[in-house]
Amino acid sequence: MKSRYVVFPANGDGHFMIKTSKLILSTAITATLSLSFNIYAADVPAGVQLAADQSISFGNGAEPASLDPHKSETNESFRIERDMFEGLVVQDDSGAVIPGQAESWTIAPDYKTYTFKIRDNAKWSNGDPVTAQDFVNSWRRLVDPKTASPYAWYVEMTMIGNAKDIITGKKDPSELSVKALDNKTLEVKLEKSLPYLLNMLTLTTMSPVPTKTIEKYGQAWTQPEHIVTNGAYKLKEWIVNERLTMERSHTYWNDAKTVINKVDVLPISGNAELGRYKAGDIQITKTLPIEHYQDMMKNRPDEVIRTPSLGIYYYVFNTTVKPFDDVRVREALSYATDRDVIANKVLGQGQTAAYTFTPPTVSGFDAPTMDYQKLSQKERDAKARELLKDAGYGPNNPLKVELLYNTNDGNKRQAIVMAQMWKKIGVETTLKNQEWKTLLDTKRQGDFQIMRYTWLADYNEASTFLDVLTTGHGSNDSRYSNPEYDHLVNDAKLAPTPEKRNAMYEEAEKILARDMPIIPAFHLANVRLMDTSVGGYPMHNPQNTVYSRNLYRIKK
Repeated sequence: MKSRYVVFPANGDGHFMIKTSKLILSTAITATLSLSFNIYAADVPAGVQLAADQSISFGNGAEPASLDPHKSETNESFRIERDMFEGLVVQDDSGAVIPGQAESWTIAPDYKTYTFKIRDNAKWSNGDPVTAQDFVNSWRRLVDPKTASPYAWYVEMTMIGNAKDIITGKKDPSELSVKALDNKTLEVKLEKSLPYLLNMLTLTTMSPVPTKTIEKYGQAWTQPEHIVTNGAYKLKEWIVNERLTMERSHTYWNDAKTVINKVDVLPISGNAELGRYKAGDIQITKTLPIEHYQDMMKNRPDEVIRTPSLGIYYYVFNTTVKPFDDVRVREALSYATDRDVIANKVLGQGQTAAYTFTPPTVSGFDAPTMDYQKLSQKERDAKARELLKDAGYGPNNPLKVELLYNTNDGNKRQAIVMAQMWKKIGVETTLKNQEWKTLLDTKRQGDFQIMRYTWLADYNEASTFLDVLTTGHGSNDSRYSNPEYDHLVNDAKLAPTPEKRNAMYEEAEKILARDMPIIPAFHLANVRLMDTSVGGYPMHNPQNTVYSRNLYRIKK
């Protein structure tokens, strides 16, 4: 097994930690940093016999809303796109940043200029070389208002020069501060220092897209007969609501280390997914239904896998509609939510009660204890009734709310539990469910009162959560706006050390607990089923970032 190298800011004061599988070094940066790396790929242990059929199927929960990295915003799309498109950097099996399309890079001491050397053998699936200009063109398209990318805001968070002004239409996309110094050298200039930019670049959104293909076919460019990819796989077939199939791309720069030849994606979840798994049609599920968890732990424990998670299940208030513009109403519903019952009794798979938006598992984040967290549930319910009374609600004028969730057995069960909890304080709840794609449209239009949602970290740093609730953020579905909160989060990202950053993040969480634009319900645990023939799964990646190219099937 090759050594695995990662470079990341150790303390924000001009030092980096260079970590390998054998040693850890601390190196002061007095000049531009330049490092080379060994490569992480499918590592098949000695003595393991590979199966003759190297194909794999996984449950995806739902259909991807898009296969265009610039039009996607959910994990259902990201999981598939991760196999077909590759950015400058990727993650290893522990979540550390390693080379992708870039074989090396240099970082200026002030963290404002990053220069990437793209591999000479990086190619598109049509045989064309991947160039620095491909990244320039792609990122310009991503921030172009004409593209209407739901993740354009993400580029603004990277601090790349002029991104914000381009997104808001004040400047032309050509003014984005990225430049091809030559065919294989990409220069990225930031407006402000950002030590963790590399972590942010692992998101599929920052992958290049084939601009010539897009210009030729328009929105149809992601159809199997047109699509061009630069990752380990290319799209072979997509039968909506049935199956999506990817096949190995032999032009991929590390194809020699890829083992899996074909990947099938099924847009199912819950009991339907479990049935297909038991029938052998799926090797990796997206979830494990709660009601089957204990049975599977008893009878097939080797197939139940639990891995770290950087994610939260929460409820979004539409703060622009009455009565949810009243903080007392939001607080009452939040206080009446018994998080311990949800995490430990309703779920019980390793999920934890959430009182902060940011999970305590995020690197460097020390979750503060909220005042209402110290109360018993009986005391919280009593406080909730007082708040509703102050807001003008009671037995003769009960608060009536509508709770929206996307169609899924687990979400339905959770919604019923929430309605029962709120009923204890006199609230009448109407449940409304929609298919996933429909719900995404509904939330963009702001046509809801309370909506269930999940947020999974785009990178391992608290800002990936707290940014979401800043004013004008593309995923701020609550329409929450607080200048004090905005300044705190934005200043924290630029703080010189991780300790100072996280102290400010903790204060930001306290503001959220006071204003309550969302109800943090529980922090996620990745619980799924995996056939024992699957090898190479990243059991220690906190973001659950899976690349099919690193997996393999073992002969039984």
